[in-house]
Order: sequence, then C-alpha cells, then structure tokens
Amino acid sequence: MSTRGNSGLIALYNLTDLSVSKAPGDESALSTLAAVRELCLPSDQKRIKVDLLSLTLVSENSNLQSSASESTSSILKFVAELAASARATAVTHACSSVLAGHASESDEYGDVGLWIDAQMHPIKPADDPLKNARAVLIISVELAQDTKLPSVFKGSPEDDDVAYLAEVLAQLEHCFAFSVKLDNKATALHFLLGQMQGDDGCGWVGLLGVGTWSD
Repeated sequence: MSTRGNSGLIALYNLTDLSVSKAPGDESALSTLAAVRELCLPSDQKRIKVDLLSLTLVSENSNLQSSASESTSSILKFVAELAASARATAVTHACSSVLAGHASESDEYGDVGLWIDAQMHPIKPADDPLKNARAVLIISVELAQDTKLPSVFKGSPEDDDVAYLAEVLAQLEHCFAFSVKLDNKATALHFLLGQMQGDDGCGWVGLLGVGTWSD
C-alpha cells in the first residue's frame, strides 16, 4: 500500500496521559489530540458512549509501526494515509476538517486517524449503517454516495484531492458517520468509521475531527 507524506504514527492508548505520545508534526492534528484529551473527563464520558480511552488515535512522528505485528502495522499504515489525505484535502478547500466541514467556525482542528480494536470495543457491522451509528451513539451524519464524505464538506469529487481521498475511503466497507455535541460546550466530535474490506477482525478504522460553533 502506498503512502503520502509522513506516514509516522502516534498511538494514544490513554488519551489523558501526555507521556505516552510524541507531538505530531502537523499542528492541526496536535490541536485535535489535545482537545480530545480534555474531553476524557467522567462528566463528558457519560455523553460519549464510545469509550475514548479505548481508541487508538493515529497521527505522525512515532515508530509504532516498527514494533507492531504485520496485520496491525498494515491497519495503522492505512489509517495514517487516510488521515494525511483528509488533512491535505481540508486545507485546499479552506476548512480544517473534512468531517466538521465548512459549518465549523474553527480552523484549528485537523482530522486524525482512528482505529477501534475489535477486541477492545466490538461493534458488529450491519446492513443498515444507521444501526452502526445507533450502536455507538448519538447523531448520525449523512455521507455522500460518491465520496463517502460527510455532506457538510463541500468539496467536489472532480477535484484531484477529493477523488484521492474518496479512493482511499472506497477501501472501507460498512461506512457510517456520526457526531457528538457536548452539553454546555460549543464543541462537537465528528467520527467517520468503516471496516477494511475482507478483514472483519480488524475492528473499525476511520477519522476523528473536532468542530466548534458559537451560541
């Protein structure tokens, strides 16, 4: 599988512990990681039915791949490519996140890669993607049929970067997206998840973004 740009990785098995991570080279990805860590509080976890502490967030500047098994390394390599492509596409379309889209008022938070290990958080695929969204939470998000990107992102599939990102996403099955708006905070977490084709044991991979709005 080919990669674009820096394919290094960050794995945050405990998002509240800064010592387990190295800073990513991409400042927008670093901002997202910091924001997610701040949301790992008991009061917010009650609103987020996906256990954030069980997720592996994938970004840049780590040697996780070298110590991972071959199958895990392949998964993380794919997620790193997906995240890098998403951030590059967002920048060229004047927004910070393809998940939050142009509705977000922030240009600070870039999309980061996401892996949910099947052993940590088993979520079975469903013929109806909305069933997957309801299995983990909250507000389902419509995906464009031609790109598998949220409809709030206004990029054209005829654009080269959008077409490339859509090509990467096309390698996923059972894609679905959802968002979480937190009480008393002008912040939302945006998720896009799918399964790698032919590998039901890999869990779920995708993207995590942060969006903001004013009251």
